[in-house]
Amino acid sequence: MGPITDQTGSEQDALETLSDITSPIKLASGNEPCMITVNEQTYDMRNWVSSHPGGDIILQYHDKDATAVFAAFHSKEAYDVLRRFSPADTPTQMDGHAPAPKAASNSAASATAAADFETLRQELDAEGLLGKGDPMWYAMKTVTTVLLPVVAWALLALFPSSSWIWLLSATIVGLFYQQVGWLAHEFGHHQVFQRRWMNTWAAMFLVNIGAGYSLTWWKDRHNKHHGASNVLEEDPDIDNLPVFAWDERDLDRLVALNQPKVSLRTIPYQAWYFLPFLTTLHAIWALQSIRFLRILPSYKNRHIRHYLKAELITLTLHYAWLIYLMFKTPMPLITGPLFFILAEMVGGFCLGIIVFFNHYPQQHFSTDQQLTFLEMQVLSTRNIAPGVFMDWFTGGISYQIEHHLFPTMGRNYLPLVRDRVRALCKKHGLPYAEEPLISGTHRTISYLDGVAKAIIPSLQERFAHVKSH
Repeated sequence: MGPITDQTGSEQDALETLSDITSPIKLASGNEPCMITVNEQTYDMRNWVSSHPGGDIILQYHDKDATAVFAAFHSKEAYDVLRRFSPADTPTQMDGHAPAPKAASNSAASATAAADFETLRQELDAEGLLGKGDPMWYAMKTVTTVLLPVVAWALLALFPSSSWIWLLSATIVGLFYQQVGWLAHEFGHHQVFQRRWMNTWAAMFLVNIGAGYSLTWWKDRHNKHHGASNVLEEDPDIDNLPVFAWDERDLDRLVALNQPKVSLRTIPYQAWYFLPFLTTLHAIWALQSIRFLRILPSYKNRHIRHYLKAELITLTLHYAWLIYLMFKTPMPLITGPLFFILAEMVGGFCLGIIVFFNHYPQQHFSTDQQLTFLEMQVLSTRNIAPGVFMDWFTGGISYQIEHHLFPTMGRNYLPLVRDRVRALCKKHGLPYAEEPLISGTHRTISYLDGVAKAIIPSLQERFAHVKSH
């Protein structure tokens, strides 16, 4: 983790990193080689990086076979766009795997599992479950979600003198932040409309105006997470140093940050402050969105850059309705700021308790390891045990394995394919991790404690010249 600006190594900069949990944003220079293979045909995509709608995530697949990940994220029309590029004269050196761990099974077994996964994907596509959601379901879900802040406003309007009703209203707004985030996540993955521009604008309306996040910031980060799930130094979601260390291999990176005082004051206690920290997550994402917009005018990707004006307008609208609600509280100069803080804390905790569940304590991979797309997603992902309330509260993120394998599949279809995915994993000896939210959260905390205990002695030794008090 680090600020958007470059690390300087000073303690002041180190303290600033405590206010965000995203990794530094690395802008593509436009000169990086980008040789990508899809369906056994290699293309030189270096001139497409600056126009790729998904950002520079495609650089992570340089000299790699991107067949499976291309199929997972792109529409049929994208193949027509791909064919406009001239095939490369010289094939790249590839091993037929996506970038991330060496399979425990042999390559033949991995290839067989990947072939069965592709067969399943084609079956689901033929059944109409990919890239086209149920319009009535999403219409109902959108209306009921957007009604949450309306209910919060109605409570303040109906009980203007109540000394406690504003607490309930702020809690509802916090819950809205979580629920509208899940919904925008689905539009952002193009799960609802077949026309992708419609998904993009719907997602921007929901997440920018509703939750106060930048859609372009989220897409830049989230695409990299999906393309390299739990790959150290490539997945920004697990790059949380020096606040959280998720892998013993983070030790060298902690030392490289050259922030001994901060590291020795945080990592030993990361299991203890994990739950309280979750309450800050919404505020952190909102701040990161604002920081991202500061660099957006110079962003190398033209497709992302042209959303700047829309980003500024929609985020302004978010703070406009939020400030309006704050001034509807009984004593706005006092309860208004408290309303804001409570909504942030509720929203952050409701988001964080789910977000940190699915991947963080699962397997982590180094950049030189190799797995197929199927293996990478299954080994790095954990489901939350489903149920009526849990499916609603988690926004379908409870079916995270299915979502990562089929990111364009609508939320209401995910339970339908759960048994088929489990059967596929069982057939090929792959784990299918799933557990209840409470016990799974306890395991996450225990995992953090285990990582801290494993690396702290070495960290103290390397920073022996620094007093830990």
